[in-house]
Amino acid sequence: STAEEYYMFNKDEPVIGWCDVVSPSGADQRRIAYSAFQKSDVDEIKQIFSELNLQLIGIETSYSATLKGLNLTGLISDAIIMNSSWTALIINTNSFTLFQMEGSNLIDCNDVPLAIKSFSPEEAYQAIVSSVSQLLDTFASNQLYIISQTDDISAEALKKIMQYDGDIVAIE
Repeated sequence: STAEEYYMFNKDEPVIGWCDVVSPSGADQRRIAYSAFQKSDVDEIKQIFSELNLQLIGIETSYSATLKGLNLTGLISDAIIMNSSWTALIINTNSFTLFQMEGSNLIDCNDVPLAIKSFSPEEAYQAIVSSVSQLLDTFASNQLYIISQTDDISAEALKKIMQYDGDIVAIE
């Protein structure tokens, strides 16, 4: 609600989407993954679909589309079938996001702002490794997928300096 009130939606009403995040057993708190789009943008997209005689089913965020892409390419098929733990690290120009998953269930999500362009290349890699390492210690997973969505950070180069006990897959 704070984001709606003070940040993005001062002029436009939001359309909100959310889902429950799987909580660790014994946890007495409810966690929710939340996203919002400007209603005017959603209405415009609906109008275009209507003119084409198509029905709009949903709108994907880049994060959910990336996670679904990992599944459709078969990269995480075994983890989903075996319901094993895995982690996706998605790096953008201004932040990185760590999705901690068990099978197809979201266990935790951490979005860390990081102005990559404000660092030298070496400093940017070290800042990511340092921050990610702290977050990885909170969740035991078998595989780490590093997805770089920026030309400033190479997933393959990050893979080489990342200290992680499981398998690492780098995706540029």
